[in-house]
Amino acid sequence: MNWLALIGFLSLCTAAFGADSEWRVWKSSSGSKIEAKLISKTPAEIIVERRDGKQLTVKLSQLSPEDQAFLSSAVSPAAASAPTPAPVSAGNGSVEGLPATPGATSSAIPCIADPKWSYLLYLPKAFDRSKLWPVCFIMAPGGGDPRNMTRYILAAEQLGIIMALSNESKNKFDDSDLAMAAMVVDVYGRLPILKNLTMVSGMSGGSRMAYLLAEREKTVAGILACGSGSGVYLKEAEFRDAKLRPDTVVCSLMGASDYNRREAVESHKGFSKSSRLIWFPGSHAWAEEPLIFEGLAHVYGAILGKARDPGLQGLRVNFSRTLLTWAKQQSSQSPFITHGWCKFLADFPGDPSVRSEASALVGELAKAPGLARSEKAEKIVTDFTEKYLSDGDTRADKVADPSRQKEAEKKAADFEDLPQAEILKRLGKEVTGG
Repeated sequence: MNWLALIGFLSLCTAAFGADSEWRVWKSSSGSKIEAKLISKTPAEIIVERRDGKQLTVKLSQLSPEDQAFLSSAVSPAAASAPTPAPVSAGNGSVEGLPATPGATSSAIPCIADPKWSYLLYLPKAFDRSKLWPVCFIMAPGGGDPRNMTRYILAAEQLGIIMALSNESKNKFDDSDLAMAAMVVDVYGRLPILKNLTMVSGMSGGSRMAYLLAEREKTVAGILACGSGSGVYLKEAEFRDAKLRPDTVVCSLMGASDYNRREAVESHKGFSKSSRLIWFPGSHAWAEEPLIFEGLAHVYGAILGKARDPGLQGLRVNFSRTLLTWAKQQSSQSPFITHGWCKFLADFPGDPSVRSEASALVGELAKAPGLARSEKAEKIVTDFTEKYLSDGDTRADKVADPSRQKEAEKKAADFEDLPQAEILKRLGKEVTGG
C-alpha cells in the first residue's frame, strides 16, 4: 500500500489537532508528513493509526532517517500493552488445576464456587497458558451433551477460541441462568481469557439463554444464535425481547422451515448493522459444523474489526490469514461465499498482504461464472423474506399460504442448481411444531 497516496492533506493534520504523548508527526523520505500513533512494528514495516481511525502500513524504507532512528529504540505498543495473566499456582483456580487437555472435550468440570454447577471445556490444540484467549459460552436445550461441543470444534481450532458448554442450563430448568452465570465466573477465574472477546451461542432454548447472558454480562460482545429470535424468558417471567447493547454483533443460523423463523427475522430489524441472518435448508435443528464455523467467524471478525485495542493486532492478523485461506477453498463450489469474505477482508485491519490479495480476488471473482446468479438468488431470498416473513406473526406460519408457496416455487425454478432454491421452497411452506 502506498501510504503517501492516501494522505490528501499531509501536514495539515498536525495543525488541526493537539499532540499528546502517543501521537507523533511522521515524515517520509520525500518530506511529506502525517500525524499518527504507532500500533505495531516489525523489522521491515510499521502499522500506524491516524486520528480518524484509519490504519496504514508503512515500509521503514519510506520513512525519514530521523523516524527510522526513533523506531530502532521504540517499543511496539502491541507488545508493550498486551496484558499478561497474573501468575497463579495449582489449587487456587489455576489452569493446571483443570481436568482438561488441549484438543479434546473435557469431562464435567465443577465450578469452584458451587460444585453443583459444571461445564464441558474445549481448549484448542495450540492452547498456551502464557497467552490470553477469546471464549465462547454455549448453552443447549438438552444441557451438556458432548456431541453439542463437537459442533464447535472446527471454529475452536481454526479461530483459536476456547469453548465452554454448560451442563445444567437446559430447557424447562428454572435455574438455567444461575448455571450459566456460574460457568462464566469459573472460566474467567481459571483460564487466561480476553474478556472483551467473549461470545455466546446456543440452539433453541439454549439460544435464548445466550441472548439472556448477553443482556446480563457486559463483557459479551457477540452472539451466534441457532434456531431462535431474541425473545427470552425465565421462570415465571413474561416472554420479552432481550435488552442487548446497541453494538452487540449477532449472527443467526436459521433453518428455512424453523418455526421460529419469523421471530428471528423480526429480531434482526433491531440489531447492529454488522449483524447477519444466514438461512440453511433445514428445520428447527442445529446448523452443521461448517456453518457454525462461518457464523462464529462472522461474529468474531466483526468484533475484532471494530476493536481499538492495539494489543489485539496479532489476533486480527491471524484471523485474516485463516479466513482468506478458508474463503479461497470455497471458490470452486461457491464463488459467492468467497467473494463475500474477500470483500470483508479487503477492509479488515489484519495482515496487509491479506487485504491486498483479498482486494485483488474481489475483482477476479466478479468475473467468475455463476457469481451474478448466486447474488441474484440471494437477493430474491432476502426480498421474499421481507415480503412474507417480517411481521413477527408466528401463528401465520402454521397456516398454508398458496400464493406464498406458488411465488416461492416460481422463483426457485430459476435456481435449481443453487442452495437458495431449496431455501425458497421451504420459506414458501407452512411450518409445524413450536
